[in-house]
Amino acid sequence: MISQKKKVLFIYEGVKAEEKLLNNLVEVFFSSAADVSILNCPADGNIYMLWSRLKKDGFDTNVIDVLKEMSIVAKERLRNLRASDFSEIYLFSIMTAIMTIFRKNI
Repeated sequence: MISQKKKVLFIYEGVKAEEKLLNNLVEVFFSSAADVSILNCPADGNIYMLWSRLKKDGFDTNVIDVLKEMSIVAKERLRNLRASDFSEIYLFSIMTAIMTIFRKNI
């Protein structure tokens, strides 16, 4: 019996720099033989806005539906997917983390 790969969703702010960074992260840390399938998806804006909306609704809001409303790219990538299709969903604020590190090193 072939086991189906677990789906993991990485949600991040921007479309260009963050996507390239996360694609490299997936390439380095998750081989094609791993039992995990990673899908990267941009929120096309401030990740805190997405988090705030989810928090406001007591985290009862379907993050996939909200993401599809926020981002044309996400709507396309998540076309036939629901939150229940993913075993894990992560929100990344990569540029905020990079700027924090950069400021500490100045």
